[in-house]
Amino acid sequence: MRIAFISPGSFPVPVHYGGGSVETAITNIAGRLPAHWNVTVLGKRFPGLKDKETRNRVTYIRMENTSQRSYLHSCIRYLKKFPHDIVQVENRPSFVPLLKKRLPCPILLCMHSLLFLRPFALGGRNPQDCLNSADHILTNSHYLRSLLLSRYRTSTPVRAVHLGVDTGDYRSRWSQKGKRIRYRLRSRFGLTGRTVVLFAGRLIPIKGVHLLLESMIQVVKKNPRILCMVVGGSRYGSNRETRYVRKLKQMARSIHPHVRFAGTIHPTKMPQYYALADLVVTPSIGPEALGLVNLEAMASGQPVISTAIGGIRETVKTGVNGILIKPSRLKQELTAAILHLSENPALSERLGRNGRLFAERCFSWDHTARQYARIYYQIHSPNKGRT
Repeated sequence: MRIAFISPGSFPVPVHYGGGSVETAITNIAGRLPAHWNVTVLGKRFPGLKDKETRNRVTYIRMENTSQRSYLHSCIRYLKKFPHDIVQVENRPSFVPLLKKRLPCPILLCMHSLLFLRPFALGGRNPQDCLNSADHILTNSHYLRSLLLSRYRTSTPVRAVHLGVDTGDYRSRWSQKGKRIRYRLRSRFGLTGRTVVLFAGRLIPIKGVHLLLESMIQVVKKNPRILCMVVGGSRYGSNRETRYVRKLKQMARSIHPHVRFAGTIHPTKMPQYYALADLVVTPSIGPEALGLVNLEAMASGQPVISTAIGGIRETVKTGVNGILIKPSRLKQELTAAILHLSENPALSERLGRNGRLFAERCFSWDHTARQYARIYYQIHSPNKGRT
């Protein structure tokens, strides 16, 4: 079977330095599809990357980095010259009508959020027309599927397939190798004897980092051994200081020894930061379609404190692998939740071990790729009869 992914073009694929859940998903799913399939990923050119190359059995074709309209037409020209059995568009519903008009194969649309169904992203197109032009729609959570159907009532079949995490790169802190890595890293970072609360993600208001720092001001009064490690920048791959980032750093000054800003970290180094932590906090105050950070934390054997909102509720379960807090209760309950886990190592271990099992069974990239492959078979078989 011949499968082509069309990336949004905002960041390089495979994930190079900066990139979000979309680029991470393409990179990890494409390389895990059946070995005898022909898989192509179309994207834009970025410095340091070849116009064409093959990695992990996946062919990457990179178009000139120009406007989205020119990029789409370049993708169509390539796909007309080299036909594929299925074309999957990642998070760009505006691309679908023209692709469906120009190409004879099924067009799948994979939605990672509803952001690009807003007027600014559609260039005057009707969102429902874009959705109805697709043969199938995939969402990264049941929450996003329900939200999409309630807002747009598309006639196109919509299926939810959770994204995943690399359970090989992210090792459980409770495994023997994980313990050795953790000990070495904590010594290198000067964190021996400290309780580390980790935040990883973009430093934007919707992620609730300011609420975490407000809680830390109270937490350190009761436990001066706690340190908060903040990993991420204002946008993917960027350490540009926005007004919000400056606000966070100003807040942290009153408890300076207890907060460290690590900035944007190369994706290959992120497992190290999870390994040295004691718990992970993701206090989002806006709807998250899924939340890859929570999956990475679970795979690392870390208990998670997060918000009972959006797709997060599909991955974090209070008393099972973490603690969920209602958005309206974050200010009141986040401090107590951090102290509760930091003072109860047996509970943290149980939640962390459960999270690792949960990640292995339900949220590995291998599991995700198998679900994608089954969907492709179902779509392709009625037309071709075989792969």
